[in-house]
Amino acid sequence: AIQIALYKRKKSIQVKSATQLSPISNTREPKNADTDSIDIFPFLRSLSFFSSLSDIEVRHFAAACEVRTIQRGEEIYQAGQENPGAFIVESGRIAMLKTAADGRELAVEILPAGDIFGLVSAIDRGRAALTARAQVPSQVLWITKASFLLLLDSHRLLARHFSEYVVDRLRQTHDFSEKMAHEQVAVRLAIALLSLVPQLDALPPGTGRIVEITRQELSDLIGTTVETVVRVTKNFERNGILRLGHRKRITIRDVEALRMMAGLQPEMREK
Repeated sequence: AIQIALYKRKKSIQVKSATQLSPISNTREPKNADTDSIDIFPFLRSLSFFSSLSDIEVRHFAAACEVRTIQRGEEIYQAGQENPGAFIVESGRIAMLKTAADGRELAVEILPAGDIFGLVSAIDRGRAALTARAQVPSQVLWITKASFLLLLDSHRLLARHFSEYVVDRLRQTHDFSEKMAHEQVAVRLAIALLSLVPQLDALPPGTGRIVEITRQELSDLIGTTVETVVRVTKNFERNGILRLGHRKRITIRDVEALRMMAGLQPEMREK
């Protein structure tokens, strides 16, 4: 009886959402559900967020997702849109944007692979507060709001994880915005670069983290000039923290040194 009730509720929500939801205009056709679940599962398992969940819970989440391909500059959803759903960046980079009173777009967050977005509006059943746009060609995992809420109803541990993640994410966003407004350029640049490292399993010590971003995009993110970004990144390179040499790519050679520059605690490594 419970399964029948959940099925009827899901069908009812999907019918209501079908006329409202069009989060991505140009997308790849969804894969077969079984194949999709098999492909997505290892990626979800690589994320620390899902590490404490059982294989069954992760597979249920994977089965509810669709893989979407997003072109550079394409909007996934706009601020004020209803029912955009929840998303995970599988590859590429997504900018979360807010329009200021003077019409300028401000980057509130820049999300690399492994980051989750759209959770607040999905959980509180409200409208999207920000616009999500791909800065580079990207792929995201999309789960509709209806499917997302059904999963939370049936998996209490998953619901708790998402709630804790939202709270932690809001705290990080507040801290990021505060530091972007008050810290020196070198500190802001270090924080920005660390925030752009893909949120996947930790790489072996000494392995460079590659961040695909232009100097112009970095200057827009931290609120300074391109010339200043070029000068500070070259200084980081001389100190062995970064490796440059590509206009659209920065390699972080020493993550711990960058964390110290940003005023963060060293990462704890498992022995």
